[in-house]
Order: sequence, then structure tokens, then C-alpha cells
Amino acid sequence: MFLKFEVLKSEIVERQGLTKQKYSTDGAIIPGGKPWHMRLQECHVFSVDEKGVIAKYPDKFELALENGRKADPDLGITAIPEQAPFAAGVYDLSPSAVFVDRENHLNIRCRLAPLAVGKTA
Repeated sequence: MFLKFEVLKSEIVERQGLTKQKYSTDGAIIPGGKPWHMRLQECHVFSVDEKGVIAKYPDKFELALENGRKADPDLGITAIPEQAPFAAGVYDLSPSAVFVDRENHLNIRCRLAPLAVGKTA
């Protein structure tokens, strides 16, 4: 089973700001003010209900593109470029979208792969 995603345009929206102050479980103040930056792309997905029926019309959502990171040779960190926006087209969920994180929880990241030729919803 797969999910069908559709990207209509490759434009992205960038949002940024500063984190808010938080409180830890013991009441200590965790200072905010750290900058954050998100790159979002409009996408549509043909969702599937609990009976396995594919929706007739797609749901629109914002796909958060992965941010890159700068290299830090002193820490042994290599640079990773920002994720490029998806070109207009039809996509499937990539097998690399499902992973086990460092806390041993199963997670899904919205990573897309071009839909194979001849594959339909």
C-alpha cells in the first residue's frame, strides 16, 4: 500500500522567529529567544480511511522541508545541504520515510519519491 502525494508548484514559504520561554518539570525557567527557521511547501495527499478507501479529493497540507546544517570539523560534523523543494508532480512515500529514532521510537518523516510509472491510486 502506498500514499499518493501531489505537488502543484515548487514554491516554498519561509517562516522564522524566536522560541518562547518554557518551564521545566521542576519549575525552572528555560530561556527562549533561540532563532528558528522553517521552509514549507504546499502539498496534497490522497488520504486513506480505516477501511482502506482512498479519498476522492486530496487533503492540502504544508510539508516541512529538511533544514541543512553547517560543517564543524572540530566536532566531526559534516555539512548537509538544505532539502530542495519538490518539483510539481506526483509522489509516493519513500521507504526512508519510516525510521527508528535515537530513543527507539518508530517515526515517519514526510520524505517523498517520484511515483513509479504505471502506478496509480
